Amino acid sequence: MTPRTDPQLAELEQQIAETREALGQTVEELAAKVDVPARARAKAQGTMGRLEEARDRARARARTAAGSGSAAVRSRSAAIAAAAVSAAAAGALVWAHRCDRG
Repeated sequence: MTPRTDPQLAELEQQIAETREALGQTVEELAAKVDVPARARAKAQGTMGRLEEARDRARARARTAAGSGSAAVRSRSAAIAAAAVSAAAAGALVWAHRCDRG
């Protein structure tokens, strides 16, 4: 059996360091995947953003469609669109909260 020379030892230490770094990254990725509450919150936030955009588009369409109608029709159309989006947003928040509790 031959003793290890310094270059061999340095190479092994470098390989160990690279392996540790790769393992650390893998562990972080796995931890992120199993963090269900954080994933649920992120999904709920994304859903909220999409719902707010949909609300804004619905309001704009309602204003355009009701442009020839009365102010009451425009106001009611915008209110209906806002209520629908608010209900969907509340549902997304409840879902995220339930996921948080596990």
